[in-house]
Amino acid sequence: MENTYDYKELVNFLIESVHSFSGKELIESNTIGNIPDYPYCAYTIISPYIPITSDIVTGEQFECVVSLTWHCLSGLEALMFAGKTNKYFKTFEVQRLLEQKKIVFVGASSSGQRDNFLSIEYERLAGCDLRFRVTDQYQDDVLEIENIEL
Repeated sequence: MENTYDYKELVNFLIESVHSFSGKELIESNTIGNIPDYPYCAYTIISPYIPITSDIVTGEQFECVVSLTWHCLSGLEALMFAGKTNKYFKTFEVQRLLEQKKIVFVGASSSGQRDNFLSIEYERLAGCDLRFRVTDQYQDDVLEIENIEL
């Protein structure tokens, strides 16, 4: 049996894409480590597996949802980056790049505020959720019957 889908391929594409259109960093949400200077974007894979069919088969396609959230000092700046993100992933250029990686962009939720209260002040957040269709590398090791003698 081979491995299942490698989410690193999708995440690496997202990291490159966010940097390409914004010049800013995309990091994993709720992670330990250095936090970049504002503004920056964080991702969370909120739905890693949404089945399209009821069969689990070799090369199964399924969907996953990734939430991208911009962390900014200004609410308006966060909304601007969220809107830019939403539109960027709908462009023909991105569709073409995703197609080369055998990933399909299904759609995006509308952008919205996601502010976070930090002890004495707010961290201004806004983002959107992106839905992708990917292909699993799972392969069922089925015993083939070549001949039956009666």
